[in-house]
Amino acid sequence: MLQLYDAAVSPCCIKVRLCLGEKGVPAESVPVNLGTKANLEPDYLALNPKGVVPTLVDDGTVIVESTLINEYLDDKYPSPPLKPDAPAARVEMRKWTKFIDEELHPANGAVAWPILSLDRLRQQDPDQVRANLARHPDPKRVARQLQIFDQGYAAPEVGAGLKVFVAATEKWETALADREYFAGDAPSLADLAILPYANEVMTFGIDALADGKPRLRAWFDRMAARPSYREAVLDAVAEPQRDAIRARGAAAWEEMRQHLAS
Repeated sequence: MLQLYDAAVSPCCIKVRLCLGEKGVPAESVPVNLGTKANLEPDYLALNPKGVVPTLVDDGTVIVESTLINEYLDDKYPSPPLKPDAPAARVEMRKWTKFIDEELHPANGAVAWPILSLDRLRQQDPDQVRANLARHPDPKRVARQLQIFDQGYAAPEVGAGLKVFVAATEKWETALADREYFAGDAPSLADLAILPYANEVMTFGIDALADGKPRLRAWFDRMAARPSYREAVLDAVAEPQRDAIRARGAAAWEEMRQHLAS
């Protein structure tokens, strides 16, 4: 059986769980506690030197990076297909997965991470928090998280990340003007790549970002009605935890939105 080293609220892990759900392929979930930095322990770093989730292990073969994992799964389990048949549509699909990897995911740590982590970290010893954050091998991530920990939602990194999310929602609304899905006539790897971040917009208390975007909301509703969404999101995170995340995000939004006024 496949093994998925997994974290419940990680958008990259959700992306892979969505793919597994669409394929109907079971995988053993190996939880990785990001809060305790289990992702930075030697055993995990031996699998994934970047110290990120998810990691897929298939009979000894280790695959990292969620976009590559989903491509691997679609190749290995071709039914139902999650890549369009037409070459041009496949290019469109990969444009979206590339956009997520290169633009939106790097901004995600400045938007979702504080909603998920800041209140908890503020209850701990500040020096210990800074030391733990500094353990990560990615210096850009360390600098971003330290800035947000010290400055909260007023941190410039939060504003920069939020503006990327605004641009993304506008881009999505425009793209959906003449289609129901992002590449082809059915959900593809593009939709699965976008959905975890759209889910944050819609369910993390920052859904004002989707105001005036009816096509985006309708697409999200279609995707959220699929069994794979229940498996990847609703079954993975208990309802009280989802409610708590929404409440924290709604409170944070009052501060975060100030970045959009400038």
